[in-house]
Amino acid sequence: MITIPLTTVNNAEKLLEIANELYALYEKKMNSLPYGINIISELRANENANSRILLCLLRYSKNNQYPLLQLFIDKMQEKCCEPINIEIEKPDLKGQENLIDILIKEKNKYAIIIENKIWNAPDADEQIKRYVDYVIDCKIPKSKIYVIYLTGDGSKKIMDYSLTEEVRKKLKMTNKSDGRFICMNFKDDIIPWLKEISRLDAVVNEPLLSSAVIQYTDYLEEQFGLRDEDKKIDNQLTTIMMDKLKLNNLTELLQTWDEVDKLNNLINEEANHRIQVLCETKINKALEKRGYSIQYSDYSYGAFSLQIAFPEWKKCMWVIQSENGRLYSGIHILEGKTIADRHLKKIIGDQIFPKQNRNWAGWQWHEYNLNDEFWEEIEVHHNKFVNFIVSEIERVREATKEMNL
Repeated sequence: MITIPLTTVNNAEKLLEIANELYALYEKKMNSLPYGINIISELRANENANSRILLCLLRYSKNNQYPLLQLFIDKMQEKCCEPINIEIEKPDLKGQENLIDILIKEKNKYAIIIENKIWNAPDADEQIKRYVDYVIDCKIPKSKIYVIYLTGDGSKKIMDYSLTEEVRKKLKMTNKSDGRFICMNFKDDIIPWLKEISRLDAVVNEPLLSSAVIQYTDYLEEQFGLRDEDKKIDNQLTTIMMDKLKLNNLTELLQTWDEVDKLNNLINEEANHRIQVLCETKINKALEKRGYSIQYSDYSYGAFSLQIAFPEWKKCMWVIQSENGRLYSGIHILEGKTIADRHLKKIIGDQIFPKQNRNWAGWQWHEYNLNDEFWEEIEVHHNKFVNFIVSEIERVREATKEMNL
């Protein structure tokens, strides 16, 4: 058993003691808050669920007026390099039309394409190009097509292979201007928009709509650490921590910061080591006993990667891995190999997988997030997760057994 070498960090025991006290105090203060329940959080909303909620809000109309959509367009204008001249009359608002997360359009007038990347999902090959080409085929003038790239906090940037040079020109993008390609995010744009619409008489006078806006705002503030209650508790804990550390000047504060970093690194290294050993002995061995050939695996608190080869597959491998702490799996195409178009179409057409991109014949998200709860569950009930992996593998193998993969 490896032990954490605390002797390499000055005041390690004192820092751990303070950390334990603050954590206990944090739990006490959180438990003292009024009972909070958020249905959206409890249902673990994924990208599609967030798109559906946003779409429902934008669809709201009263007396042929669309006040929520109009305020959303006003918010778009704040981020758009081009004037947005949209007059709302009879908008057609749909989700997943031609796989577009949200599409708002009026024939011969305008189209707003919303690509939702709240949890930083990977970009697909020529994704934006396909969407723009589709709305052009729907008789929308090029000059009235707007694309919103909607991320969680604005940190994710779109890949060039999704936003091609061809579509850049159609959206009037240049080196100095993003044209009608609009980068927005939930943290800085959608939450303020929700708070603005929550004050509208039209919303206040609709109990269910008002409730939905309140719940969704609370949900997003929770996801991005913006709840007022959390901020107050953090400020209180900071005051208590500084009092306990008794730091008199900036030099002492910086030295303590360095010590905390060292201690944090040691704990991270030990936690990641134990996770790696846990997965190798509990997950890998269980899968190997069932006859699966593991080609590669790597595990840590925030990353998960497992690759399995099948004797009948010569061009692909089944892979489950993580991005931004969330698990997804699919059929990964080996370097230098290609899959026949008829197979690629069938993999999506039969809904074996909902998504494809340049290196994946098909892939999908799973409702697993790499957090404390996940790893604690793996440690105690690893067989449950192994059974999930096996069921997913066999589902895919059965569905693709007639394909040359």
